[in-house]
Amino acid sequence: MNRLKSFFLRLPLNMRFFLVAVIFGILPLVLFSGLSFLISKRTILDNAMTDLLGTAKKNNELIEIQLKRIEESALIFTVDKNLKEHLLNHPDMKKSEQLHHNLDIKSVLDQYFISIPGIFSYHLYTDYFMMVGNYPNAAIPNYKPPMYVPYDEFRQSSLFQMAKQAKGKIVWVPTYRYEEMYGLSQYEGIQYDYPYLFSAIKQINCDMEKGREKPILIVSFRPDFLGDILEASELAAMDGADFFLIDEDRNIVYAKEDALLSTSFDRSFSGIALGESGYELKKIGQKEYIIAYDTQALTGWKQVIMLPSTLFTASMEKVPQLLFVIGLLSSFFLVLLLKMLSGSMTKTLQTVLDGMKRLGEGKFMLCIPETEDHDMKMLVNKFNEMDGKIHRLIVENYEIKLKEKETQIMALNMQMNPHFLYNTLNTVNMMAIESGKQDISDALVRLSQMLQRTLQIKGDRWTVKEELSNLDHYLYIMNLRYDNAFCVEIDVQEELLETKVPLFMLQPLVENSVIHGFAGMEEGGVIKITGKAGKNGKRNFLIWDNGKGIDKEENRSKKKEEHHGLNNLKNRLFLIYGEDYFMKIGSNFPHGTVIYIVLPPEG
Repeated sequence: MNRLKSFFLRLPLNMRFFLVAVIFGILPLVLFSGLSFLISKRTILDNAMTDLLGTAKKNNELIEIQLKRIEESALIFTVDKNLKEHLLNHPDMKKSEQLHHNLDIKSVLDQYFISIPGIFSYHLYTDYFMMVGNYPNAAIPNYKPPMYVPYDEFRQSSLFQMAKQAKGKIVWVPTYRYEEMYGLSQYEGIQYDYPYLFSAIKQINCDMEKGREKPILIVSFRPDFLGDILEASELAAMDGADFFLIDEDRNIVYAKEDALLSTSFDRSFSGIALGESGYELKKIGQKEYIIAYDTQALTGWKQVIMLPSTLFTASMEKVPQLLFVIGLLSSFFLVLLLKMLSGSMTKTLQTVLDGMKRLGEGKFMLCIPETEDHDMKMLVNKFNEMDGKIHRLIVENYEIKLKEKETQIMALNMQMNPHFLYNTLNTVNMMAIESGKQDISDALVRLSQMLQRTLQIKGDRWTVKEELSNLDHYLYIMNLRYDNAFCVEIDVQEELLETKVPLFMLQPLVENSVIHGFAGMEEGGVIKITGKAGKNGKRNFLIWDNGKGIDKEENRSKKKEEHHGLNNLKNRLFLIYGEDYFMKIGSNFPHGTVIYIVLPPEG
């Protein structure tokens, strides 16, 4: 294997392409032809079986719609109040009166069943009024008696026993021969237009006197009624198509051939025997059939549709030969194409290899000419792009080093600026102490602490405790300026002290109270700051002063710059919390101002 691989790799590229096309071109296409035929055939048959199953389900739905209509009419008929009145026992009833009641019962029957299509006959067995019945399709050609339900023979039939055992439930009786069901051997051999029937029977559970038989309803249909539904699709016109309806004991309820009716379904399909619904591909004798089957929920009868598979695959018989010819032609043209391709590729690859050699020698910006071949064009473009990037990296590397030095110098300068500021404040502080200006010295110390904390803080938030500490320094300085014209009361719950708030949240609000609220006041100014935990972890802050408040008319005329601190705070709160924060300013000019801030839980 290694020798074969080594031999193959030593061949020129165009020869390798040629061998690959010859060895792996024809054989895969031939195999693909056969495999494609088998897959296509199976796909067609699967689709056909799926469609066939859909037809079976649709047929069953149509049949069940008709049969359910019979069941509904039978149910309503059995509770008809007029029927119950006519079924009452009248011992002294004359023959003429009995006939009159028979006609009344027939009228009730007609009311519920005469308009339903497909019914061959309907009868009502009673123990007193004999057998009452009707044949809606009276214009049956070549109709011959005795196609009625005989009274005495019905009592001895299995229909009578099944109705009694069902105790009021409707029973669907599969197709049977008339004379065999009622034991009328004297009528055997008579040719009827409709020798086969299937029926629905139901015992009427009405109140009867002791010893009397409960009435039994018999509704009969011709098997052609099923055929009109089963063979209504286009599939019925196909050559060799068969439709069957079989009961739970595998007896044929419907078939195209009358000779098969009420006989045993002798075709053995494992799927049909076990499943409620499905399809399969089965070979019977010398023919292959696609078979679909579906069970009716109402009767338990199973519909079976059979079609020869050749109806769907006959047009594919010449496909394998056609695919083989196409494979040969494709292989021939593939060899020619690969030969052309290999020549173009080897030329471009050699150019790229030469360029890489020159890059190794330190020669850049070679700009290899593009080729017409799409893939080789990408290779050439990538090589030229790599060449340009290497050149730029060499140039940029030198520039980056220069910028790094500049950054280091700027960082040292930034470190020097605060250091210079602290030294300057310290010098001024020493001058104030020497001059006996202790108040000025204290103000400078607090200003220095505020600046130092501001420069050291990282991020956009700090704790409430740090905010209050910074505010304390600020208030000390402002009290010196305004000669203690105001006082500040702070009441913040301890559990809020370690939670974080935006930097300088309270200072601009206090500054607004001092500068604007207490303007013109020489004493008595009060500022109250409270902080409490609210529901769902929210934090509530209140800043109140007893200053002159906000005059709305004057406030409108003020320039935007005069509210810079307040607007800045609103913008910062929105950037940090979005829509989750709440801030409201209230004023009752000239009686003070209150600012209410609600922050979301810290998370």
